[in-house]
Amino acid sequence: MRPMKDIAGMRFGRLVALDRESHRLGKRVYWLCRCDCGKVVAVERHDLMGGMTHSCGCLRSEMTRARNLARKGLTL
Repeated sequence: MRPMKDIAGMRFGRLVALDRESHRLGKRVYWLCRCDCGKVVAVERHDLMGGMTHSCGCLRSEMTRARNLARKGLTL
């Protein structure tokens, strides 16, 4: 088995990988990441490396809010 690449300090969208989380069971590898909004979340390494996760969820909330305001003819 190949050694796993250390991604600590790497940025993935709004997330910065901090440390590998060792408390999970199973074969999936999770990393603790700090979002630009300040929240710390555990994200599966595959989702980070594959570009499927960009934030803790704050990006989705912001996009939804902007879309709803645009429908009403307002801006941020």
